[in-house]
Amino acid sequence: MNLPQTVSDVDESSIISLLNRHYPQPTAGAVKCGIGDDAAILGPGEGKQLVTVDTLVHGRDFLDSWPCGYRTTGADVGWKSAAQNLSDINAMGGVPLAGFVTLSLPPQTPLAWVEAYAEGVAAAAHQLGATTFGVAGGDLSSSAELQVGMTVIGQASHPVLRGGARPGDRVLLAGSTPGMAHVGLSLLLSTDQADVAEGWDAAATAVAAAQLRPRPPLGTGAAAAERLTSLMDVSDGLMRDAARLAASSSVVLRLDRDALEREATDLAAWGGRHVRDALRAVLYGGEDFGLLGTSPSELPVPEGFRQIGVVVPADAKEGLNPAEAGPAGSGVWLGDQPLSGAAGFDHFAPSRSD
Repeated sequence: MNLPQTVSDVDESSIISLLNRHYPQPTAGAVKCGIGDDAAILGPGEGKQLVTVDTLVHGRDFLDSWPCGYRTTGADVGWKSAAQNLSDINAMGGVPLAGFVTLSLPPQTPLAWVEAYAEGVAAAAHQLGATTFGVAGGDLSSSAELQVGMTVIGQASHPVLRGGARPGDRVLLAGSTPGMAHVGLSLLLSTDQADVAEGWDAAATAVAAAQLRPRPPLGTGAAAAERLTSLMDVSDGLMRDAARLAASSSVVLRLDRDALEREATDLAAWGGRHVRDALRAVLYGGEDFGLLGTSPSELPVPEGFRQIGVVVPADAKEGLNPAEAGPAGSGVWLGDQPLSGAAGFDHFAPSRSD
């Protein structure tokens, strides 16, 4: 039997599982929720402290110059590094308090790029409404490749995990139309002469911005936390993340085809000629950082959310084969059609699929 030898032979979840088998475990009571959700929950008491960390790597998460000719700015990277971390706190029903930034910079990095990075972080916090957030420290180092890491600490009076969805709950979505960042990435990667960055109009610029400067619905998670049974952000694609939520809750999410078709229609209207397969982009496009959650059907849909499906028991999964049902019999349907949660973005896949 051939055993995996490198990270390219497995997926992200397998690597996390491998690491977790060997990591030392926190002292009992020090961590209320650890590996597996969007952020860890620390400490005893009523007000729960949240911690999350994420990294952007040159050549993997962004390019100096994209095939279309667009040149990534330090402000673009600063915005995205803030947005994706602030989104994780939002996805736990919390508010961000402090960030700690690690910059690993090649010697030839222009100081202007570094300054623009800081300006991008500040612009994201201001424009996305993270009024309680500020950068409190970090670390600088020289390296062969440019990497940006950010740790964000937040607080939640009522943290919401991925594992609380219950049969009968509504499936809810908040934020922009899923698939927008995917369409933006397709434009950035385009070599079509019609997509050259120098000729972009306002519409094309907005499409690219969906990938370069995503806009998570900050504040929505905390405002709705007490009315939600589960919550996470959609960073790796709606289907992949829905499968994670379903697995954590040991349920099936049955998504409403009409609701998803409406999302696809909105995406096509927004992206115009840049949208090739709108429904596929909605289902599998990542990095929009919207919120996916569930809420009891007897409660009003929380402000900022819209219903896209219902939760059904894991044993009511006729037509799902074991491979598509996933762990503990969980899974995702689009109407009566089972869908695989394996598609979407994976950091260790040979090529980007979001």
